[in-house]
Amino acid sequence: MDPAELVGKVFVNAYRISSKPEDGLPASYGLAFTDGSRYHVRIHGGLMSGESSCVAIEIDEDDLAGKQVTAASLLRYEGRFLNIYDFISMRSRGLREYAALGIRVEGTDNWVKFFGSQDDYNSDAGITVDNYCDVYLVKMKKGPVKKGRSKKY
Repeated sequence: MDPAELVGKVFVNAYRISSKPEDGLPASYGLAFTDGSRYHVRIHGGLMSGESSCVAIEIDEDDLAGKQVTAASLLRYEGRFLNIYDFISMRSRGLREYAALGIRVEGTDNWVKFFGSQDDYNSDAGITVDNYCDVYLVKMKKGPVKKGRSKKY
């Protein structure tokens, strides 16, 4: 879906969603808005749904609450294709382009970037492999309205 649909919406919050491989759900980030709409930022590709993958954000998600979206787009970035960490050093193996969701909110001209990453640990070699991966945006369906008495607090 087109991220430009987010422009004009006001954030309630952004929240991390853990992966649920048994349900086929990858790790993602949830975005909730005051109009009741909800979206998920997910990692592209079926192989990225394991526990070692995640969607990350560059700022504290609490900083988005109450802010209006002024721009939203999928942005192309370039990052390390393969970072290998062992017990002594880190080596990089080239660069890779990846798609990240960029959102601008009122009060700043900077992009808030939601990006995917995947870490794999090889215990035999004692190394961790770190990669960036593409993300995409999904609009969630609204759940059924529950009928009944209102709660009194």
